[in-house]
Amino acid sequence: MTRRQLDQRLIAIDAETQAVVRKAEAVSPDLIASMQAFADKALAEKMAETMEPLAILGGRSVSDVLGGLLAGTPLADVVTRPSNGKALVSRE
Repeated sequence: MTRRQLDQRLIAIDAETQAVVRKAEAVSPDLIASMQAFADKALAEKMAETMEPLAILGGRSVSDVLGGLLAGTPLADVVTRPSNGKALVSRE
């Protein structure tokens, strides 16, 4: 390779590197926290739907079954934590 080709390649690599850095900077802690909260809520909602028959058979509320299942996990808070002023699963 000639010196000119090497210089052009270095310029291209530098531009690619800067593009990757800009993309990485766009991922903020707030974005990550928002995505995690959304995923937690979606998972808890899906679990509540699947736990309903079990709750009915056991004579307990979905909230109680789901709360017991999730006790001690980070998702336990999602069941009762208000989002938009409402709990995900109402405590009956």
